Parts: sequence; C-alpha cells; structure tokens
Amino acid sequence: MGGWSPWALDPGLRSTTGFTVNLRFMHIVDYWAGVPLCLAVSAVDRVRGWLASPPPDPPGRMLLIELSEMGSAVLACSAIREAVSRLGADNVWFLIFERNREGVSVLGLIPDGHILTVDDRSFGGFLATVLRALARCRAERIDTAVDLELFSRATALLAYLSGARIRSGLSAGRNEGLYRGSFFSHPVLYSPHHHMTRTYLALVRAAFAPRSNGEPLLKEPVATDDAPLPRFQASREVIDSIDRVLADRPAGSRLVFFNPDPGLLPLRAWPEQHFARLGALLTVAFPDVVVAVVGVERAGPIADRILSGLPSERRLNLAGRTRTLAELLELFSRGTALVTIDSGPAHLSGLTDIFRVVLFGPETPRLYGPAGDRVEVCHAGLPCSPCFSAANHRTSACTDNQCLRQITPEQVFETLRPALGT
Repeated sequence: MGGWSPWALDPGLRSTTGFTVNLRFMHIVDYWAGVPLCLAVSAVDRVRGWLASPPPDPPGRMLLIELSEMGSAVLACSAIREAVSRLGADNVWFLIFERNREGVSVLGLIPDGHILTVDDRSFGGFLATVLRALARCRAERIDTAVDLELFSRATALLAYLSGARIRSGLSAGRNEGLYRGSFFSHPVLYSPHHHMTRTYLALVRAAFAPRSNGEPLLKEPVATDDAPLPRFQASREVIDSIDRVLADRPAGSRLVFFNPDPGLLPLRAWPEQHFARLGALLTVAFPDVVVAVVGVERAGPIADRILSGLPSERRLNLAGRTRTLAELLELFSRGTALVTIDSGPAHLSGLTDIFRVVLFGPETPRLYGPAGDRVEVCHAGLPCSPCFSAANHRTSACTDNQCLRQITPEQVFETLRPALGT
C-alpha cells in the first residue's frame, strides 16, 4: 500500500485489459523524477511562505487522495467518516484511479459527484485526467488536501498542485530515504507500529491541528471509531445478474469462496495445491459445501487447476463472471465463507456478512489486517516476514515465499470450521 505506480493494478480486482508498465520501471521514474520535483516544489513553497499569509484554520473543504489501492478505502473508512463528520459530505472530495472508483462509492460516505478520478490506462489519458481533476479542485476552492498514500511522491505533488493551503501527509521525520519534499503544512510522522486505520485517521485529524503544536504531528491520542463498516446494498440489476451467475448452484448448498490470484505481486500467492487440498478437506467434511473460485477472467486456468480434483457438483469456476465490484460484493453476500490472499477482496468483502480468512505473508496483519468483524488472519510469522514495507514500495529479493507456503491447508481448515459448524 505504499509507493506509487500509476499502472499498479490492485491484485484480485484488476481488469484483463488496459495499459500496464513494469512496476520496477515506475518505481525508478517515481524516484528519479519525483525527488527533484519534490525538491523544486519545496523551494517554491518556502518562498511562497515568506510572501503569503498563513494557511486558513480550520479546514473548510477537504480532498482525500488515495489513488492506487481499492481495498485501502475500507481501511480509511474511519478517516472518511471523521472528515464528513467535521465538514459535512458536501465539503469532502476523494481522488482515486477510475478503475478503483467503486471502492469508494460502495462505502456510501461521499457523494458520487465528489469522487474525482484519474484514468491510468494510458500515459496521455493519465495526464489529461490529472489536469482535469486539479482544475476541479481549484474550481471547488478546496483548501485542505490529505494524502493517504505511503510516501508517494506523485500524490504529494498532487496535494500541492490542488491549490490546498493546508496539506497533511506522512513524513519520514529524521529517517533516511523516502524523501518527498517539505511542503506538507501538517506533516504526520509515519510509524510502522500503528495499524493503517489509525494512521489514516491521524492524517485527517492532523489537518485540523494548530501548527503551534509543533512537529511532528499528531500530538493527541487517536482511536478509531467503533462504528461497523457500511453494509453493501445491491441494486435489483446486480441481484438479478448474480442470480444468473449462480443458476447452476445446487439447491441447499453453502458457498465457500477462494480468491487465489495474486495479480502483479506473486509473493502474495498461497500455493495452488494448498487451495486444492483445502477444497478437498471442505467437501469431505461438509457435504453441503460447494467451493467457488473467484477472480478476473485471467484467473480461469488457476481456478480450473484448484477445482480439478473436486466432484463436478461441488465446484464452481466463477473467474471472470463478475463485471463490477458491486457484483462481486453481491456474490460474497450469498456465501458462507471466503478464503483469500491479502488483496482488495480481503478488505472489501468486509462490507458483507461473509466470514473471512485472510492469508498474510510478505505484508503484516498488524498494519493491514482487514477492518470489520467476522474475520480471521493466518500468518506464519517468519523472521523475514514482512518483507514488504513503506520503505521498499512492495519490492523484495525473495523468490521463495515460505511465509505463505508454511500456512497449511489443515490450519486454514481449522480456522474455517467454526463458521461452517461441526
């Protein structure tokens, strides 16, 4: 969830079409172009600070920026609620990639007309939609920008170019590296010891803090709210669509979904043979369970391999059968349990009542554990895990993800058993 790449598609939800660029290449661009740009903007901001009046206090119209992760909108739910509670929904906007827009809209917290989007399918489309979004920010007279990304230089620059005088974003403090300028008016010290729900909330609250409090912010206790996640409500069209998808489901059966596709981050994959073994355990122990594999169309062969050993009436390959996030959530609402790698569906499924088991390896549930109830995580806790962090933009030298391979199908089965009965 850290490090920006305009074509870094969210594993588990990404389209099979669209322009993609090597992630490593984009990290290089973000560093070699982003660092000098942030340095230049910092100098400009310093001069402006000498000439202009102090930023307005308190905020009046706020932009939240989180481009590249659909699931992060669920983790940011408390932060979004805080902004809406303080300013009203009509004074809060959200900037996100167009392909991830549904991740914000399904929360029902921000008006659809206030969700600004950037098209990342081509470089030209990206530039055009960025300029359009920035123009909208200035037309709306947004005075506060909160950058929810982890040390993304691109989103830091967008926060500045939005015209907002109050800018809240994560700061590395005196840690080496991760430089992205000094133009946040309300920098929040990043700590790898707090869950991201708390970090996001701190970023919003920091925007309201007087600058006289000194740096780094935030110098007050932060506890996320106890309000449950919003519950997804499907339209009649979506309900009818999923009725057709599940037309072949055996009467009286219970669905257990598997979400195995790691997308662009293969280190987050749980072995296919583990999924297959888990499917066998479930269908033997629970005669009414049908195992269904979800994912984009590209994941079809993965689903076939996982399901190949199960009886035909106990398996469903649903890869590519859902066209939108709304359809995926309605599908989850029909199920009893979901076993998923750490990805967008792990978080977004929290908007339904399905029981979730989320498998963590190169990232840690201490920071990214899904919000909401009815969720359990499986994590081997090896000394080398997590190897993804804010400092390395989810890159690793690892080629053997034992952190996930050592989570056994039997362990996951026992974690699932309470939700399925004895």
